[in-house]
Amino acid sequence: MNKEMFDRGLEIRKKVLGAEFVERSLATADEFNMPMQELTTEYCWGAVWGREGLPHKTRSMLNLAMISVLNRPHELKMHIKGALKNGVTKAEIREVFLQVAQSTRGIPAGVDSFRIAREALRRGREERLTQQVRRGDELMKRYQNVDRREWVDAEARETFETENPYLGAAWAFVPRAKSADVDRAVEAARKAFRAPSWAKISATARGALLRKLADLIAVEADRLAEIETRDNAS
Repeated sequence: MNKEMFDRGLEIRKKVLGAEFVERSLATADEFNMPMQELTTEYCWGAVWGREGLPHKTRSMLNLAMISVLNRPHELKMHIKGALKNGVTKAEIREVFLQVAQSTRGIPAGVDSFRIAREALRRGREERLTQQVRRGDELMKRYQNVDRREWVDAEARETFETENPYLGAAWAFVPRAKSADVDRAVEAARKAFRAPSWAKISATARGALLRKLADLIAVEADRLAEIETRDNAS
Protein backbone atom coordinates (compact mmCIF):
# COMPACT_ATOMS: atom_id res chain seq x y z
CA MET A 1 0.00 0.00 0.00
CA ASN A 2 1.22 3.49 -0.90
CA LYS A 3 0.73 5.33 2.41
CA GLU A 4 0.98 8.79 0.88
CA MET A 5 -1.70 7.94 -1.69
CA PHE A 6 -3.84 6.27 0.97
CA ASP A 7 -3.64 9.30 3.26
CA ARG A 8 -4.56 11.62 0.39
CA GLY A 9 -7.47 9.38 -0.54
CA LEU A 10 -8.63 9.19 3.06
CA GLU A 11 -8.69 12.99 3.30
CA ILE A 12 -10.75 13.34 0.13
CA ARG A 13 -13.06 10.47 1.04
CA LYS A 14 -13.82 12.03 4.43
CA LYS A 15 -14.41 15.43 2.88
CA VAL A 16 -16.89 14.07 0.31
CA LEU A 17 -18.67 11.31 2.23
CA GLY A 18 -18.29 12.59 5.78
CA ALA A 19 -15.63 11.74 8.36
CA GLU A 20 -18.04 9.84 10.63
CA PHE A 21 -19.18 7.51 7.84
CA VAL A 22 -15.65 6.80 6.60
CA GLU A 23 -14.19 6.24 10.05
CA ARG A 24 -17.05 3.86 10.89
CA SER A 25 -16.45 1.92 7.65
CA LEU A 26 -12.77 1.49 8.50
CA ALA A 27 -13.39 0.73 12.18
CA THR A 28 -15.90 -2.02 11.41
CA ALA A 29 -13.84 -3.61 8.63
CA ASP A 30 -12.42 -7.03 9.41
CA GLU A 31 -9.66 -9.18 7.96
CA PHE A 32 -11.93 -10.20 5.09
CA ASN A 33 -13.01 -6.81 3.75
CA MET A 34 -10.25 -4.46 4.97
CA PRO A 35 -8.27 -4.98 1.72
CA MET A 36 -11.31 -3.63 -0.17
CA GLN A 37 -11.46 -0.61 2.10
CA GLU A 38 -7.77 0.03 1.51
CA LEU A 39 -8.08 -0.39 -2.25
CA THR A 40 -11.08 1.94 -2.38
CA THR A 41 -9.35 4.61 -0.30
CA GLU A 42 -5.95 4.42 -1.99
CA TYR A 43 -6.91 3.85 -5.62
CA CYS A 44 -10.39 5.32 -6.09
CA TRP A 45 -10.10 8.29 -3.74
CA GLY A 46 -6.35 8.85 -3.80
CA ALA A 47 -5.15 7.96 -7.29
CA VAL A 48 -8.29 9.00 -9.21
CA TRP A 49 -10.23 11.55 -7.15
CA GLY A 50 -6.88 13.05 -6.14
CA ARG A 51 -6.05 14.01 -9.74
CA GLU A 52 -6.41 17.66 -10.71
CA GLY A 53 -7.76 17.06 -14.21
CA LEU A 54 -11.39 17.38 -13.10
CA PRO A 55 -12.90 19.29 -10.16
CA HIS A 56 -14.62 17.23 -7.48
CA LYS A 57 -17.99 18.63 -8.52
CA THR A 58 -17.62 17.18 -12.02
CA ARG A 59 -16.43 13.84 -10.63
CA SER A 60 -19.49 13.71 -8.38
CA MET A 61 -21.82 14.29 -11.34
CA LEU A 62 -20.09 11.54 -13.33
CA ASN A 63 -20.39 9.20 -10.34
CA LEU A 64 -24.11 9.85 -10.01
CA ALA A 65 -24.69 8.95 -13.65
CA MET A 66 -22.54 5.81 -13.57
CA ILE A 67 -23.88 4.51 -10.26
CA SER A 68 -27.45 5.13 -11.42
CA VAL A 69 -26.87 3.12 -14.61
CA LEU A 70 -25.21 0.35 -12.56
CA ASN A 71 -28.29 0.22 -10.29
CA ARG A 72 -26.46 0.54 -6.98
CA PRO A 73 -29.00 2.32 -4.72
CA HIS A 74 -26.93 2.23 -1.52
CA GLU A 75 -23.92 3.81 -3.22
CA LEU A 76 -26.19 6.30 -4.99
CA LYS A 77 -27.61 7.63 -1.71
CA MET A 78 -24.12 8.08 -0.36
CA HIS A 79 -22.82 9.87 -3.44
CA ILE A 80 -25.84 12.18 -3.69
CA LYS A 81 -24.91 13.45 -0.25
CA GLY A 82 -21.29 13.77 -1.35
CA ALA A 83 -22.32 15.56 -4.55
CA LEU A 84 -24.16 18.20 -2.52
CA LYS A 85 -21.02 18.76 -0.45
CA ASN A 86 -19.07 19.19 -3.69
CA GLY A 87 -21.38 21.95 -4.90
CA VAL A 88 -23.71 19.99 -7.19
CA THR A 89 -27.13 21.62 -6.99
CA LYS A 90 -30.50 19.95 -6.75
CA ALA A 91 -31.28 21.14 -10.29
CA GLU A 92 -28.04 19.64 -11.62
CA ILE A 93 -28.74 16.30 -9.93
CA ARG A 94 -32.13 16.30 -11.64
CA GLU A 95 -30.54 16.89 -15.04
CA VAL A 96 -28.05 14.05 -14.49
CA PHE A 97 -30.88 11.59 -13.84
CA LEU A 98 -32.91 12.86 -16.78
CA GLN A 99 -29.86 12.12 -18.91
CA VAL A 100 -29.70 8.63 -17.41
CA ALA A 101 -33.40 8.09 -18.22
CA GLN A 102 -32.78 8.57 -21.94
CA SER A 103 -29.79 6.20 -21.95
CA THR A 104 -29.75 2.50 -22.75
CA ARG A 105 -30.94 1.78 -19.20
CA GLY A 106 -34.05 3.86 -19.90
CA ILE A 107 -36.88 5.18 -17.79
CA PRO A 108 -36.76 2.56 -14.98
CA ALA A 109 -33.22 3.59 -14.01
CA GLY A 110 -34.22 7.24 -14.12
CA VAL A 111 -37.33 6.68 -12.00
CA ASP A 112 -35.40 4.75 -9.36
CA SER A 113 -32.70 7.42 -9.27
CA PHE A 114 -35.25 10.21 -8.77
CA ARG A 115 -36.90 8.26 -5.95
CA ILE A 116 -33.59 7.68 -4.19
CA ALA A 117 -32.49 11.27 -4.76
CA ARG A 118 -35.66 12.77 -3.26
CA GLU A 119 -35.12 10.86 -0.04
CA ALA A 120 -31.41 11.67 0.07
CA LEU A 121 -32.06 15.36 -0.57
CA ARG A 122 -34.69 15.48 2.16
CA ARG A 123 -32.39 13.83 4.68
CA GLY A 124 -29.47 16.02 3.67
CA ARG A 125 -31.52 19.18 4.06
CA GLU A 126 -32.65 18.12 7.53
CA GLU A 127 -29.10 17.29 8.60
CA ARG A 128 -27.76 20.64 7.39
CA LEU A 129 -30.45 22.97 8.62
CA THR A 130 -32.15 21.34 11.59
CA GLN A 131 -29.42 19.96 13.77
CA GLN A 132 -30.99 19.92 17.22
CA VAL A 133 -29.77 19.93 20.80
CA ARG A 134 -31.99 18.87 23.70
CA ARG A 135 -32.19 21.26 26.62
CA GLY A 136 -34.51 19.89 29.25
CA ASP A 137 -37.71 18.90 27.49
CA GLU A 138 -37.17 21.29 24.60
CA LEU A 139 -35.36 20.66 21.33
CA MET A 140 -33.14 23.61 20.46
CA LYS A 141 -32.09 24.01 16.83
CA ARG A 142 -28.36 24.37 16.28
CA TYR A 143 -27.03 26.29 13.28
CA GLN A 144 -23.56 26.69 11.77
CA ASN A 145 -21.64 29.07 9.54
CA VAL A 146 -20.96 28.39 5.87
CA ASP A 147 -17.28 28.37 4.91
CA ARG A 148 -16.14 27.36 1.41
CA ARG A 149 -19.37 25.40 0.77
CA GLU A 150 -19.19 23.56 4.08
CA TRP A 151 -21.18 23.90 7.31
CA VAL A 152 -18.70 24.64 10.11
CA ASP A 153 -18.68 25.81 13.72
CA ALA A 154 -17.13 29.12 14.69
CA GLU A 155 -13.37 28.83 15.15
CA ALA A 156 -13.68 29.24 18.92
CA ARG A 157 -16.46 26.59 18.98
CA GLU A 158 -18.64 29.06 20.89
CA THR A 159 -22.38 29.58 20.42
CA PHE A 160 -25.05 31.81 21.88
CA GLU A 161 -28.80 31.51 22.25
CA THR A 162 -31.06 33.57 20.03
CA GLU A 163 -34.43 34.50 21.51
CA ASN A 164 -37.87 35.04 20.09
CA PRO A 165 -38.46 38.61 21.39
CA TYR A 166 -42.23 38.13 21.52
CA LEU A 167 -42.09 35.01 23.68
CA GLY A 168 -38.87 35.94 25.46
CA ALA A 169 -37.66 32.38 25.02
CA ALA A 170 -34.55 30.96 23.37
CA TRP A 171 -35.20 28.75 20.34
CA ALA A 172 -31.81 28.14 18.72
CA PHE A 173 -28.05 28.11 19.16
CA VAL A 174 -26.03 30.07 16.59
CA PRO A 175 -22.24 30.42 16.17
CA ARG A 176 -20.52 33.24 18.05
CA ALA A 177 -18.38 34.42 15.15
CA LYS A 178 -15.30 36.47 15.98
CA SER A 179 -12.71 38.39 13.99
CA ALA A 180 -10.97 35.20 12.83
CA ASP A 181 -14.23 33.88 11.36
CA VAL A 182 -14.90 37.18 9.60
CA ASP A 183 -11.35 37.34 8.25
CA ARG A 184 -11.63 33.81 6.88
CA ALA A 185 -14.94 34.59 5.16
CA VAL A 186 -13.60 37.83 3.66
CA GLU A 187 -10.45 36.11 2.41
CA ALA A 188 -12.49 33.31 0.81
CA ALA A 189 -14.73 35.86 -0.92
CA ARG A 190 -11.72 37.90 -2.10
CA LYS A 191 -10.00 34.79 -3.44
CA ALA A 192 -13.14 33.71 -5.32
CA PHE A 193 -13.65 37.19 -6.78
CA ARG A 194 -10.06 37.42 -8.01
CA ALA A 195 -9.97 33.89 -9.41
CA PRO A 196 -9.26 33.79 -13.16
CA SER A 197 -12.28 31.53 -13.69
CA TRP A 198 -14.64 34.22 -12.34
CA ALA A 199 -13.09 36.96 -14.48
CA LYS A 200 -13.76 34.89 -17.60
CA ILE A 201 -17.47 34.47 -16.86
CA SER A 202 -19.65 36.70 -19.02
CA ALA A 203 -22.32 39.01 -17.64
CA THR A 204 -24.96 36.66 -19.04
CA ALA A 205 -23.45 33.67 -17.27
CA ARG A 206 -23.18 35.64 -14.02
CA GLY A 207 -26.84 36.51 -14.33
CA ALA A 208 -27.66 32.83 -14.77
CA LEU A 209 -25.77 32.02 -11.57
CA LEU A 210 -27.71 34.68 -9.67
CA ARG A 211 -30.97 33.28 -10.98
CA LYS A 212 -29.88 29.80 -9.86
CA LEU A 213 -29.18 31.24 -6.41
CA ALA A 214 -32.65 32.78 -6.40
CA ASP A 215 -34.13 29.39 -7.28
CA LEU A 216 -32.31 27.78 -4.36
CA ILE A 217 -33.60 30.46 -1.99
CA ALA A 218 -37.12 29.87 -3.29
CA VAL A 219 -36.81 26.16 -2.50
CA GLU A 220 -36.11 27.01 1.16
CA ALA A 221 -38.49 30.01 1.31
CA ASP A 222 -40.80 28.52 3.94
CA ARG A 223 -37.93 27.48 6.20
CA LEU A 224 -36.18 30.85 5.84
CA ALA A 225 -39.44 32.68 6.57
CA GLU A 226 -39.90 30.59 9.74
CA ILE A 227 -36.39 31.41 10.93
CA GLU A 228 -36.80 35.14 10.26
CA THR A 229 -40.19 35.22 11.96
CA ARG A 230 -38.90 33.51 15.08
CA ASP A 231 -35.83 35.73 15.23
CA ASN A 232 -37.81 38.97 14.91
CA ALA A 233 -41.17 37.89 16.39
CA SER A 234 -42.89 39.36 13.38
